[in-house]
Amino acid sequence: MVLRRIFASDIIDKRYRYSEKEEDTKIRIFRAFPKRLEFPLSIAISAGGFTGRLSALGQQHDLVGQRANPDPANPQPILNASGGHTIMPIELKVYAKGSSDDRENVTDILTMIFQIWAERGQFKKFGWVDWRVTGEGQYMDVDKELVFTNSVTINAQTDYTYVIKPEQAVLIEKIALEVIPVVNL
Repeated sequence: MVLRRIFASDIIDKRYRYSEKEEDTKIRIFRAFPKRLEFPLSIAISAGGFTGRLSALGQQHDLVGQRANPDPANPQPILNASGGHTIMPIELKVYAKGSSDDRENVTDILTMIFQIWAERGQFKKFGWVDWRVTGEGQYMDVDKELVFTNSVTINAQTDYTYVIKPEQAVLIEKIALEVIPVVNL
């Protein structure tokens, strides 16, 4: 994972350095929040709640058709083409036991990483990327220790083109006729 490699590098303060060796690591990085926070400093990464929107109807239909069939010298038969975009939210939640300073410092590191990636064009494959720091808070965990939290949320948008060719339309129609019951009113 990229985030683990970054936090394992020498440019990161030793207090927040990640290590493959459990006894040497100062931070844990999870794909989802563990059921119990057993480590003083953690980052939990989650993605989901995708929103999709069909946006290539009407006037944009010709543009999508051109994207779906880019070679005018060798046109491919297209029955229908549509397009749109999907927004994918990725949340990085920082958990720090006992110190709001650690929460703030790790959040600052994450924000700087995304700023550098944006400046270097690492997000070019997406139509746009928006990130924000939200959800600063605190709670008592099961061991009665104070846990400070913060969220860095990245919303990445990507565009798509959906093309139906005549041979695919036959399959779609067959599924519609044989699998989906037809109701006559």
